[in-house]
Amino acid sequence: MILIANEWRTLNPNVRALEDRAIILHFDPSNSEVHRRVGEWFQDHEVYRFIARILPSIKALSMRHYFKASQLRQAGLSDWRTSLLQMVFSDPRLACVAALQNEPTLRSEQDRVERFVLRTGYSRATYYRMKARLASALC
Repeated sequence: MILIANEWRTLNPNVRALEDRAIILHFDPSNSEVHRRVGEWFQDHEVYRFIARILPSIKALSMRHYFKASQLRQAGLSDWRTSLLQMVFSDPRLACVAALQNEPTLRSEQDRVERFVLRTGYSRATYYRMKARLASALC
């Protein structure tokens, strides 16, 4: 018997007995490994390059993110990058800051701060806290 699960919990003694008899394999590739593997077959180079730029700050990357972003881009959604960032960041404030960091029309940090405040209603201080979280994820 093969059981594939996204998450496993030992709920009771019967489950512990099953675990005792099983060979458990934990598959959790790094974001870099997922990206490298996707690069072997993925054809949307614009999406692939964008994900490469934000790769260090993503907590958990999935091959599905590539497909979804590519579908949005091919459907003509001009803001597909922002949609992708909302998929990969659980905190919408963090997704907004990441999007603003990758928005070429914004020339200065002040422009990004103003746009953040306008889009989210959060403060300048929140922008800088979120930016610091992004930076710490890159380390």
